[in-house]
Amino acid sequence: MKLIYIGIIVLFSACTMNKLFLSPTKLDRNATVAHIYDYDNERPLELRLGPHFQPTFYDSLNNLVDPDFNIESVEFVNQKGDSLNGWFMSPKEKSNDVTLFYLHGNAGSIYYQFGLMVPFVKQGYTVFMFDYSGFGYSEGKAKIKRVYTDAQDAFAYLKTRKEYLNDKLIVYGQSLGAHLTAAISHSIENDVDAFVMEGGFANHDEVAAQTSGLGWFAKMMVRERYSGVDTIPLTSKPKLFIHSAEDTRVNYVNSEMLFDAAKEPKSFYSIDGRHVFGPLLYGDSINQRMLNMLK
Repeated sequence: MKLIYIGIIVLFSACTMNKLFLSPTKLDRNATVAHIYDYDNERPLELRLGPHFQPTFYDSLNNLVDPDFNIESVEFVNQKGDSLNGWFMSPKEKSNDVTLFYLHGNAGSIYYQFGLMVPFVKQGYTVFMFDYSGFGYSEGKAKIKRVYTDAQDAFAYLKTRKEYLNDKLIVYGQSLGAHLTAAISHSIENDVDAFVMEGGFANHDEVAAQTSGLGWFAKMMVRERYSGVDTIPLTSKPKLFIHSAEDTRVNYVNSEMLFDAAKEPKSFYSIDGRHVFGPLLYGDSINQRMLNMLK
């Protein structure tokens, strides 16, 4: 019995819990190239990196590729003193005067995640995304509590880049980023016009129960550092919740819990397809819903 208790403590140690929620891809900051997948054209691409990891795109035949939008890769310092990497993506054609602050999910890096925002850039949005500590080229360690403060630091940095701030600002979070959006919403809502949460979990213990396979026991053991379902009721700005009925990563009920906890104005958009692939599969209709929230 003593060994069982020891095993339980080890399973739910801080390090293990970080790994349960976070699956970062750490990239070599000394690298001169990176590789991504172009969802739009279904092809692999090579990125050759300049100062601050500024990318230039090439295809498998070594041909220069125009991504059809502008990218500025930046570095900024979080409150821990670590350098975080982010991208500003802006349309080459006419802007729709809306900026999206994008909070990505628990895996990979912006070099994987950015393709999920490309449909919106092509519809006229300016998008700012960044990697949390320990993700991609961002320094530091990937920790649950650090994700929360990184999001606040990134938002503060965005507000200093006036050239990328349009008339309207929407926070768009996916999966872990959707829960994070709910969690920080009240602290930043004075500077935000609307919030979008796609494929999000309601709180850490809910998703721990699902991903660990330990059900209610996992809920008992998880230390809830911040909870989206507890914070979202404090937010008065318009909110859009999106979740796929076919999602096998985060149970559909999570977004229902967030939606039920939120106060008006709010709306729910039930879709099909892979976890957080809404922008790729339903980009036009999500775009219209976002614009409707701003009216």
